[in-house]
Amino acid sequence: MPRPRSSTLPNPSAIAPAADQRAAPFDAQELDQLFAVCAGFKRIALAVSGGPDSLALMHLCHAWGMAPGGPKPSFVVLTVNHGLRAAATGEVRQVAAAAARLGLDCHILTREAPASSASMLEIARADRYRLLCDAARAAGADAIVTGHTADDQAETLLMRLARGSGVDGLSAMAAVSCLDDLALVRPLLSVPKVRLLSFLKARQIAFIDDPSNTDPTFERPRLRAPGTTLAGAGLTRDALVRSARRLGRARAALEAVSQAANRQLAVLHPEGWVSLARPGFDTLPEEIRVRLLGYWLRLMGAATEHQRMAGVERIIAALASQPRHTATLAGCLIIAGPDVIDISREPGRNGLPQVPLEPGGSVLWDRRFTVRLPASARPGILIRPAKPADLTAEQKKLRLGLNVSQHIMETTPAAFRGNSLIACPVIGIMTEPIVFELALPDPSAGQANAVPHLTDE
Repeated sequence: MPRPRSSTLPNPSAIAPAADQRAAPFDAQELDQLFAVCAGFKRIALAVSGGPDSLALMHLCHAWGMAPGGPKPSFVVLTVNHGLRAAATGEVRQVAAAAARLGLDCHILTREAPASSASMLEIARADRYRLLCDAARAAGADAIVTGHTADDQAETLLMRLARGSGVDGLSAMAAVSCLDDLALVRPLLSVPKVRLLSFLKARQIAFIDDPSNTDPTFERPRLRAPGTTLAGAGLTRDALVRSARRLGRARAALEAVSQAANRQLAVLHPEGWVSLARPGFDTLPEEIRVRLLGYWLRLMGAATEHQRMAGVERIIAALASQPRHTATLAGCLIIAGPDVIDISREPGRNGLPQVPLEPGGSVLWDRRFTVRLPASARPGILIRPAKPADLTAEQKKLRLGLNVSQHIMETTPAAFRGNSLIACPVIGIMTEPIVFELALPDPSAGQANAVPHLTDE
């Protein structure tokens, strides 16, 4: 297992200017400024790996929480045994011991190691965030806080520049973003890594070196190798972070315009699909059209990952030249006519949920609908889409009489007991008191509609 280090510092990133190697102390005023983004939460979960950044985060956040001032959130520490190295078990125990010395609760989370591959770290990252979210909710936290630094911000911008990302990607990481129903908070984005290392050294706080941080198999270590050349060309860490911050302002402005267009043009139907007024949509600047379409593709397709901008751009280009166009993308069906653009879940897709629902329970179905079963209901109910073969002759007449498209019926939830359809709200069948509610933001109500990050990978 790697020995914790407290006196010998690793080489700072080559994109960090020499001026940042000063060990400026963190005073109470600066801690208040850094952790102001955490102040509005009731309880925060600190994601701590034992590396220098996250360990410094834990100590700095604890110092901020102990300082006098206004009300502060309570803290819980979460650390993940990622299973990538034999030493990981001992490392998470070290984190738990360090948290205990500060009087902080720490929960150790464990995942199974994936097969070795070039994408191993990305898989581990997705698993880590899933575990962190589940544990944060269980601990009553409303935010997850990470130790990403200015160096991470600069590297993220370069990685996304290499992939051809647009404004969203090049604005890199936001200080506050969303992980489903939780906030993801990064209070140290303005702090150089070398300053955190100096902080740990001055207080003789041991930390762990992760060998994957220098393994050229992975993207970030490869990016660090030419750092000296980049700095010589003026692409210093500070310059990159400054660009990311300014691009973040541009992104916020574009989001505001996109949300205004969304409120004006979008009509969300209770059956779980959306219509965009075509004449108004066509007059929007191309960037806003891309964002608005991308937003609804993410919601209608129940996507959990970032979308590829190139696919959205292809549909926008087709709509610009064709009064009528039908396409599928990101799990969605897009049907455009002269007056409206209808976006719905794509029918025939594998993976639409089939979820048992117990009396008194509820489920978020396909990230679009909430289904609740009263406690007084009989058990044995399965929530899944209804298909034509599930309908009796009378029910088929009912669907045709209501003019419900087959693809809408096949992409919305219905309730079955055995093979019997007992509830399908889109065609008016409700033989038992099951509650079906749309769980998507209503654009007309002015709810927050942050446009998702589009990539060009």
